[in-house]
Amino acid sequence: ETHGHRVLVYDLSGNEILRFGSYGTGDGEFLYPTDVAFGHNGEVYVSEYGGNDRISVFDRQGQFIQSFGHHGEDPKGFMRPQSIAVDPQTGNLMIADAGNHRIVVCDAVGKVLRLIACAGRDEGQLLYPYGITFVSRDSFLVCEYGNNRLQQFSVNGTYMNAVGSAGDRAGQFKTPWGVVKTPSGIIVAD
Repeated sequence: ETHGHRVLVYDLSGNEILRFGSYGTGDGEFLYPTDVAFGHNGEVYVSEYGGNDRISVFDRQGQFIQSFGHHGEDPKGFMRPQSIAVDPQTGNLMIADAGNHRIVVCDAVGKVLRLIACAGRDEGQLLYPYGITFVSRDSFLVCEYGNNRLQQFSVNGTYMNAVGSAGDRAGQFKTPWGVVKTPSGIIVAD
């Protein structure tokens, strides 16, 4: 087994309680896993790139269920799916498809429901979306590595607003990588 190509689960004291996956391109195997998200029915979703460019689905015991997606630009393809957020209302997946400069919305079993945005620098367009997080019941933030900003969209894909620009002052970013909502605000990995 090649180290680093698996998912590790720890308890709050730092003790490993589960590991699953191994290096490869087959079912339940990974090349470069990028994110983990949890579905409404106990599913564990793992995004990955490096040739696999897919989402794999596991149960909470680490048993492989299915995968969906492939390397490509078509609606069912991904080019470096970087992160996943689960819609708190529907359980749909919002996948930051970084290399295709879009958000792919899938249902819990991987059926593509819609694509949000396209490549560009204007409002509502994306350039390497790396991070994604829900900030309300019906809207999410996208962290753009390429545009040095955060953009907010409604779950149906409507652009709402943007914050940030390139730089190192307050309110500016230099290739931000991830974003998460906390009870007290937003944290950006910049």
